Amino acid sequence: MVNNNVLATLVLVAIVVSVAGIVSTANLLSSGLSVTGAATGTTNVTVGTSVAISLIINEVDFGTMSPGENNDTTDDSPLPFLVRNDGNVNVNVSLYANDGLWTQTGYDNDTAYFQVKCGNNESTCDTSVTSWQNVPGAIANNITVLANLPYAAASDEQQVEVNVTVPPEEQAGVKSSTLTFTGFQA
Repeated sequence: MVNNNVLATLVLVAIVVSVAGIVSTANLLSSGLSVTGAATGTTNVTVGTSVAISLIINEVDFGTMSPGENNDTTDDSPLPFLVRNDGNVNVNVSLYANDGLWTQTGYDNDTAYFQVKCGNNESTCDTSVTSWQNVPGAIANNITVLANLPYAAASDEQQVEVNVTVPPEEQAGVKSSTLTFTGFQA
């Protein structure tokens, strides 16, 4: 059996050796010498492209209108569509409507009776459609209504204004058209 004096001496020797090792290592590091076993490495990450948009306001309701009456969303009554860039690259946004808004012949899509343009919101419309354009009636004829919509949160939302004029002899009833918005990398 080991007596208490021998055990205390061994503990004291272990403490002295540990302190000496720490002091010696600190001196080596402060003198600029490298410590055996140290190495450096590089981490690489490639972030993929994400093109994603959403419609924050996805319905424009003009309410009841009369034949020949015109209304648009530029006064926010009703509110225009609101597109948000949810991706990580700037996007262009095109649109078309494959179903006509009006039932009267000759007043379908691609006429001045149903139009869109870029509105004012977080980002600018500098290179977007800034004057009224007829809503195209097929994907092959879509128009890029928003150009270079930023992905940064401070400027990633933009309005798309809508302008409608009821044809002079339009039949009574509820009228609707589905617009398809498509985002693609700018």
